[in-house]
Amino acid sequence: MLVPAMLNKLSPFSAFLYGSPFSLTLRLSLRRPWNPFTFKFMARWRLHPPQISIMKPMAQSTLSDSGQAISSCIQETTQGKHILWVAVDHTSQYGLGEMILYSPRVTSRKRNFLNENLRMIKKLRKFVKEDLQKAPSERIDSVLLYADYSDEPTTKLWHALDGLAPKHLELIASVDCEDCHVEPLNTLKHQWNDLESLTLHNICEPNFLTRAPNVFSQISSLTLDHCCSIEDFPIALTGLKHLRILENNACDMFGNAVDNIPSDMTNGLEVLEIESTNGCDFACAYDPQDFRDRLRKCTNLSEFRLAASYRDSLDTDLASYIPPFVEKLALRFTRSLPFLHDIDDWIMHACDRTWLPYLGSFQLTVDPESRVRGLKGDAKSGQWTRILENPPRKLSPEAFDKEFERKRGVLYAVLKSCRPEIDLLT
Repeated sequence: MLVPAMLNKLSPFSAFLYGSPFSLTLRLSLRRPWNPFTFKFMARWRLHPPQISIMKPMAQSTLSDSGQAISSCIQETTQGKHILWVAVDHTSQYGLGEMILYSPRVTSRKRNFLNENLRMIKKLRKFVKEDLQKAPSERIDSVLLYADYSDEPTTKLWHALDGLAPKHLELIASVDCEDCHVEPLNTLKHQWNDLESLTLHNICEPNFLTRAPNVFSQISSLTLDHCCSIEDFPIALTGLKHLRILENNACDMFGNAVDNIPSDMTNGLEVLEIESTNGCDFACAYDPQDFRDRLRKCTNLSEFRLAASYRDSLDTDLASYIPPFVEKLALRFTRSLPFLHDIDDWIMHACDRTWLPYLGSFQLTVDPESRVRGLKGDAKSGQWTRILENPPRKLSPEAFDKEFERKRGVLYAVLKSCRPEIDLLT
């Protein structure tokens, strides 16, 4: 449950929080109508919140596109129980689940933005000092930063966070800058040596990781959400166990990771999640076969999840490339005749008891919003798109789904007969 109140001109400690402490999220919003910028503060409680009284409520507003995107990112991926959210943005609308905030742009040049900035940094340092005195279970364990310019978060802001010991770091770049400033993390007196996971949203700077602080090399979980063209992996990720890449050229970035840090990817990676449905993959160095070849190299993989579309034909010729020790396998494709035809190949592999001998969970689904592709006269949507010989000219989604259900039923029956303990999900 989220706080449904609206805030306006709220100082960091003008909110009165009553009741026993639950999972708390603090948001420090650094508004930037000019340079430098002003600050605002918001609080959100997770789980079962106590009563909260907040000064100066204001009316709801419709979420902007960026607000919706940020809200979705936070709800779906942010880890931790005690989350510090620092937003550096100049948008006028915000949204977080049930909480929607609206604050008009500041138009007066008489306000002393620099002094307000310095006061906020001072209060943030005080907050960090107080956090150091708390029990380990009550300390901030997750930091989320939203940057609107490539030089944000500023060095002063990073240094104001010196003393925190988060396990999770989430960085969201605006659609205008697609980058953020992370180098100052190397200069903190108290290094974030407990950092376990890193989540990047909308980072599209190819050399971003070449500027990565040293603590990034120790993470066990990396998520690239709508990032693009991250080509260089100069740092060793010896502890990486979980890699999640969502959209844009997700398969290309996976290929770059395997090629740049092969031992970390092929020997250590245990969980891989790839989502590539928006048609941005395989524009440069890689092709779908390169993806399959590199997937097969990840021999320590125990869980693999893939969502792909008809365009790049990642929905076909995949069964023989799944690493042998996979225990959980989840696949989601769009409606296409080549994919429907390729289920026969999955059935053939499922009949072989030596194929994926440790498989304990399997799921195969189709996107219910997709149209049937690969029909006669259907133009190829990409150079890798496969087309069957003499396909029908028409096939309704309902007819496709009926045949898909039949073939999936056969596949599931074969899997169950060879592996009685397997979980088959729909």
